[in-house]
Amino acid sequence: MKSKKLIFSGVILVAAVIIIRMFLAFIYVPPILMYHSIDEHENTTKLSLSPEGFSRQMEFLYKHKYNVISLEEFATYLRDKKMVPRNTAVLTFDDGHLDNYTNAYPILKKYGIM
Repeated sequence: MKSKKLIFSGVILVAAVIIIRMFLAFIYVPPILMYHSIDEHENTTKLSLSPEGFSRQMEFLYKHKYNVISLEEFATYLRDKKMVPRNTAVLTFDDGHLDNYTNAYPILKKYGIM
């Protein structure tokens, strides 16, 4: 009798794991790309990325057809309890440095991200 209960418990556990994995397969958590400075100081600080490096990253998003959204748009998805579409990436800049506009904005514009 105990062996039947043990087998039944095992089957229930396996079924639960399969159901959870199937559910999680439908949930997409987008990468959040956070930038500080887009300048030529990437060799002296971890807070900087060169314009060339930034351009390569944006080109990757463009070529792989990512839907790039702001942190605010992502927060709206969460607030409204909506699923984030697959192939979405969140892009954010902190501190509002001038180089975000002078160096990053033209690259974002080039790839149709802004």
